[in-house]
Amino acid sequence: MESGLSFELALRAQVQLARVGFLRRRNFREQVELLDRFLAQLGISDPARIESARREQCLASWIRHTRKHWVKVSRARQSVWLHLASDVEATLRGGALLVGTHFGCGLLTPLALARLEIPILVIVRKPGGPSLSPRLFEIIDISRESTLRAVAEARATLRGGGVVFLAGDLVSGSRDGDIEVNVLGRKRRISRGFAELSLASSVPATPILSRIDQAGNIITWLEPALRPSGETHKARVASLAGSYARQISTTFAQYPGNVSPPSIRNYLDSPRVDHDGAGLHELAEPA
Repeated sequence: MESGLSFELALRAQVQLARVGFLRRRNFREQVELLDRFLAQLGISDPARIESARREQCLASWIRHTRKHWVKVSRARQSVWLHLASDVEATLRGGALLVGTHFGCGLLTPLALARLEIPILVIVRKPGGPSLSPRLFEIIDISRESTLRAVAEARATLRGGGVVFLAGDLVSGSRDGDIEVNVLGRKRRISRGFAELSLASSVPATPILSRIDQAGNIITWLEPALRPSGETHKARVASLAGSYARQISTTFAQYPGNVSPPSIRNYLDSPRVDHDGAGLHELAEPA
């Protein structure tokens, strides 16, 4: 890709190619088969919905693999493809803790937000490529930096009216740093980091999601802020993790074509939740 224009032309071509079934099977056979297993587990059998999910999956996969080229697209042209819901800017003014998800085009969410010209701190574990450009926002890689520094930088950003963005569905790699949740009836472990940061900073964690539609548009929107409940710190962390798990379960079921192949594989390989949900914090409804 030599320019933003050539990338846009390729994107438009990909939108058309995603409509051709045999090309999807040829280029994305393994992913399509994985998606079909996921759809079957969700009980989705309507042919039109299955076809829609397949198209969205192909486009989302292509965008994820070519996300580094988005920095070549002008801000004006980015706004044509990267759509922000009407309430995003107003919610972010004055500071916000945004919890992203490895879903759809979530890796482009910071790029979509950058044009609002609000200070943004992105907390990552190993940056995903040039799309996370330090020219556009500050980046802390927690695989290289201390957790204490990341928390201090995040709290300072929030106090200054800036935005902190991090993924909520990461695994910390430490059993004590993770919490078990229920995502679509399967057990999954996620890092408790976003919940701890929310409680430490007294700033609600607000889920932010970006999905791609069949026209190639990337739509970013906010879900309601997660509110903790419980008498103890441990219970409040668990309630935030549970609320987040319920939110992504709803989104995954609504837009299954935007769920990434690794997330689908993780889901299919995970054990089912016991019928009564015993022991899973996220099944406890907020008081």
